[in-house]
Amino acid sequence: MQNPGPGNLLSGLSLRQAAVIAGLAYLLNPVPFAEFYAMPRLFDPSGTQMVANIAAHPHLFSTAIMAYFVSLLVADGAAWVVNQLGIYFFPDAPLGFLNAFFLAELIFMVWLLGWGWRIKDPRLT
Repeated sequence: MQNPGPGNLLSGLSLRQAAVIAGLAYLLNPVPFAEFYAMPRLFDPSGTQMVANIAAHPHLFSTAIMAYFVSLLVADGAAWVVNQLGIYFFPDAPLGFLNAFFLAELIFMVWLLGWGWRIKDPRLT
């Protein structure tokens, strides 16, 4: 019986299997549901019907928002797991750059929120 050490964990994973796992992960991502199903039904390009659509379908709106939130949590959680367990899966790979990406993602999110609140509503001007 082989010792399941850090070097042997991914030795049996072929490139085809890794591609299938990555493809399934993309299919299970909840953001396409929000982008291609929920948001087009809620948001009107003219903006006149948008509030009525959201009021008529509050569960669809909250499900779309939760899809974005779940995707953010899953992506950050997977990246954190890779960062923490990377020493076992990839013992020779330098993974310190992931900390910079985590910080950059948080800064970008705060930047988007800050500039998003500054956008003037054309109907109010």
